[in-house]
Amino acid sequence: MGDVSTGAQVAKNIAAVLRAGRAGVPRDLETLGLKLTNELRLELSKPGTGRVYTTLFFTHQGHAVPYGTRTPHQASAPGEPPAPDTGQLRASYGHGVDRDLNGATLSIGTGSPYAAYLEFGTSKVAPRPHLRPVMARNHGTIRDDVADGIRGRERAMARRLGGRG
Repeated sequence: MGDVSTGAQVAKNIAAVLRAGRAGVPRDLETLGLKLTNELRLELSKPGTGRVYTTLFFTHQGHAVPYGTRTPHQASAPGEPPAPDTGQLRASYGHGVDRDLNGATLSIGTGSPYAAYLEFGTSKVAPRPHLRPVMARNHGTIRDDVADGIRGRERAMARRLGGRG
C-alpha cells in the first residue's frame, strides 16, 4: 500500500514540477519581447546610405513640387532598413504577451500604417526589410531562451522537492 501512495505522490510532484516550469513562460516571453523590440529599434536607428533630401515636396496634379527647405535627411537604399527621419516608425513598435488556456503568445508589431509598405515594398518603392531580418537573426535565440527558462524552473522545483535538479 505504501508503494502506491508513494507512487501517486511522486506523480503529483512530477506534475507540479512540469506546471511550475511552464508557469513562467509568459514572463520569459515578456523578457524576450523586450529584447527583440529593443533590437528592432536599434535596427531602425541605423543611418541610411541612399539619396539625401533637403527640400520638402507636395503633390500637385500627380507631380511632386518642391517648396521650402528642411534639415537634410539621408534615406535608406533599397534592401536596407528604413533610415530614421522623425523616429515615428521606430517608436511605434511594441510587444505584448497574451495568455490563454493553451499557453502564451508573444506578439511584436506596430500600429504604423506604412510599416508593411516599407517591409515588403510597393510597386513604386523597393522593400526596406526591418522586422524579418531581426526575427531571422534571433530564430535560435527565441527557442533557446524559452527552453532555458523552463529547464531552469523545473530544476529549481526538483531541488525543492528533494531531487538533485
